[in-house]
Amino acid sequence: MDKQPYKTADIHEYVHLIINEVAPEYDPDFGYMYDIAFSEIVFVRNLPDMQFPFSHEDYLKNKSIINSSEALGLDREKFWYAMLCVYHLTEEYCKNSHPIIEAPIERFRRVADIIRGDNAYIIAKCNGRRKEVIQDSPTLRLIADTIDRICSVQEWKQDPAFTGRPVLMHDTKEKSISSKIAFAYNRYYRLFDNLKIAGKRSKEVSVNKKFFISQVLHFTRIAVNDSFLLSDEALRGVLNKYGDEDFSDRFSGFYSL
Repeated sequence: MDKQPYKTADIHEYVHLIINEVAPEYDPDFGYMYDIAFSEIVFVRNLPDMQFPFSHEDYLKNKSIINSSEALGLDREKFWYAMLCVYHLTEEYCKNSHPIIEAPIERFRRVADIIRGDNAYIIAKCNGRRKEVIQDSPTLRLIADTIDRICSVQEWKQDPAFTGRPVLMHDTKEKSISSKIAFAYNRYYRLFDNLKIAGKRSKEVSVNKKFFISQVLHFTRIAVNDSFLLSDEALRGVLNKYGDEDFSDRFSGFYSL
């Protein structure tokens, strides 16, 4: 695509609604949270340097998508940026992201709370050694107090790997093609829901929202099977199996810049 920034602020509308639903930002005080403004700024700032497997010229030549989008009441240029945004998010959260690991400090504190409870005990065992069971209350309280001191010291040291900054696995596994399709579909579905896109019946142009999204997914190379151009049946099949997949445990480094 041409390396140009957004021309007008109102083009942000569709991107804003899409990112509002999906792109998290990390805050050391509150953990993982949705930060609409920051995520949108990062996307817009980096957009001129991004690469996409489809062009604006090809989009304008695709009469099926253009005619259907207009029949549905979508703004042509705003939807172009929506497609860029959905493609980018799909790549980030299904290919370039990492599973989030719980901050160690939270696990330590949870263990301390457990062993302070009634009828608590600890079993320690290692290969070749006898199992050790700790169940007397004074020892358990001492262990819990020691854990609390460790947490306080590490917080004072501001140890990011211990106190809750992003701890990411580096051997990430790419999500399946079907997961990508379901992920992208849900972004478009939520956009249409926010815009209250209903679609009016027309003899000349398809206003079936699922079929329209199916065509868009094929155009943007998220779905490569040509059956997505014929009907919404292939898309429905993917959604029946993957439509409820949860991506809340995945983190994209792109949105932490």
